[in-house]
Amino acid sequence: MYQIALKNKTITLTARARYYREFKMALGVQNLKNAFFAAYENIDVDFLAAWIKYFADDRDLELGEAYDILDEMVEDGRKLYDIYADAADFLNGMGFFGKLEVGSKRTIAYFEDKMNKIDIDSKVASAIDTAVSEYTTQAVTEQMKKDESKSRKK
Repeated sequence: MYQIALKNKTITLTARARYYREFKMALGVQNLKNAFFAAYENIDVDFLAAWIKYFADDRDLELGEAYDILDEMVEDGRKLYDIYADAADFLNGMGFFGKLEVGSKRTIAYFEDKMNKIDIDSKVASAIDTAVSEYTTQAVTEQMKKDESKSRKK
């Protein structure tokens, strides 16, 4: 459960499988984990507003009201980055991101680290693919030269 304290009311978000499914469908994504990190990277307020709307206990909460809630949170001094950290903590409370063993660190820092490692892994894999491709091209070229040289000698 996550509570957003506003000047005139408190909004309660609750983790429920049905809400999770509605949220995922509203975003039009199959992989919510990837969608979360893409939205976080761009500090996408649409994602945060949808998160508030679809996990709110008040099932009549409109999307426009969710944007107003975000505005009020920012006016009260909250940073969007911190709201994303809260969203990550909330979703991970459902076990959404898997096991988390980072002590007192904020969840978002842990996930940024994981995403940076994934990014590095993909870059290393890409570099290996490029190197293998270049090596193969060089080997084929050398073999063709050898074959051409043999055919000239005949």
